[in-house]
Amino acid sequence: MDEQGYGYGAKAAVLGPSSLKGKNGALFIGWLSSVDGRVYQPRGAVTVTENMTLTAQWAMPMGPVRLTYHANNGSGLTQTQSGPNNSQVVIRANPFSWNNKIFIGWNTHPDGGGDSYIPGSRARIKLRGANDLYAQWVDAYYTVTSSVEGGTIAPEGDTRVAYMETLAVRYAAKPGYELHSVVVDGVEVADSYPTAYWFGNVNANHRIHVVYRPMETGVTVNYYRDTVGPGNLLGTYRATARVDDRFVVPPGENEGCLNAKKPAEGYQDGASTPNAIVVSADAQSNVISVVYARRTDLDYVIHHCEWGTGRQLAQSTARKGTFGKEILAGDWQLNIPGYVYHSCNPASGLILGSGADNLTLYYAAEPVLKAQYKVEYFYDGNRDDAATLVCETAVGEVISAYPDKSKAGYRFVRDTGPLAVGADSEGNVIRVYYERIKEKPPEGGNDKPGRNKPGGGPSKKPAMAAVDWHATGMGDAQTLGDTIE
Repeated sequence: MDEQGYGYGAKAAVLGPSSLKGKNGALFIGWLSSVDGRVYQPRGAVTVTENMTLTAQWAMPMGPVRLTYHANNGSGLTQTQSGPNNSQVVIRANPFSWNNKIFIGWNTHPDGGGDSYIPGSRARIKLRGANDLYAQWVDAYYTVTSSVEGGTIAPEGDTRVAYMETLAVRYAAKPGYELHSVVVDGVEVADSYPTAYWFGNVNANHRIHVVYRPMETGVTVNYYRDTVGPGNLLGTYRATARVDDRFVVPPGENEGCLNAKKPAEGYQDGASTPNAIVVSADAQSNVISVVYARRTDLDYVIHHCEWGTGRQLAQSTARKGTFGKEILAGDWQLNIPGYVYHSCNPASGLILGSGADNLTLYYAAEPVLKAQYKVEYFYDGNRDDAATLVCETAVGEVISAYPDKSKAGYRFVRDTGPLAVGADSEGNVIRVYYERIKEKPPEGGNDKPGRNKPGGGPSKKPAMAAVDWHATGMGDAQTLGDTIE
């Protein structure tokens, strides 16, 4: 008698027959329950729902009964075990094999739907019973498939796990990502397993998929005039985007768009540098610069006119330039003969984009500068100051003619002309040289001057040279000295 108290629903172990013996050789075949009428075997268990009585059941042995062991797709010959009818036999160990399969016990049905037994346990065999046991097999290895989005997982991919072994799968987010879901065999378990999942006593294939979602972070858009630099900053816009998204500054004039800070006329539409970014987890590196470049296609014209009359002196020049550029008169002045630069309109030059598109340079007639020059006459190397001429003419004038002041008995030798008159009068000198004409000895007289050659008469006196211009024309020269006679 089992006098131990049990709570409702508790399991009570079924004891063996102990020292009980059947009459006339009867064999103990189990315990009959007073509650459900079932026969329970020793080492089994009964569910306690009320007080019950188990009554020993006996049966007379009959001829031998055969218990057959089947490989059930395994390798090996079918084996048998015999015993008296209604007797208990000890279940044998597995004699069969199957590649990449593990034996886990015996069952009275091939598919495992009947009663299960393990080697070493006892089973009652009956003459009219189903006395067949089928080997039960399971895979020796199973596959656990691990995958992740937005992070790392280890091990990743397909992992081979031995039957009833344990596999730990660990996972983590990459920078800028947060855990979104952990799905194991179709079941969401992220709340319970945020960093790792353990597959224990593996006896089936499993799948785990972890998803990390990109977090939102900041993107800075800076607007600049002309070039990127602190002094050219027009404004800043702060945007938000998810990590690894492609961020582009959109077109338009609204806040955060390309032309949100565009200056007044004279500037082109904004251009972003770079054109797009892949958003990083580090917000400080998420920067796009929008630059407004000046227009370079502004038309302007340079005119060259006479001061006072406006008469055009040279061909006008049409150009294109950059907004805000200063067009200065000094960059466009021309050398126009007889004229000098006077002024321009606008007076300070032209600023492109300011409203005016013409720059007029005015030139005044150049005043005539005059200087003096001298013509000095030398006779036998001696200057005759009384013969010197002092004249005045325009600077730059070329003097190539002067009065011929040869004296009686002298002839012209050379001069230092022509002369280009410079502004420094002291350097404006033409020197004219004469030398005395030598007398020829008289015929028949002496071969020396003043003497007659034998049989000859007196020497003849050479005729006086006529006074004339050495060359033609004096230009605009005005005589300031003595009058030439």
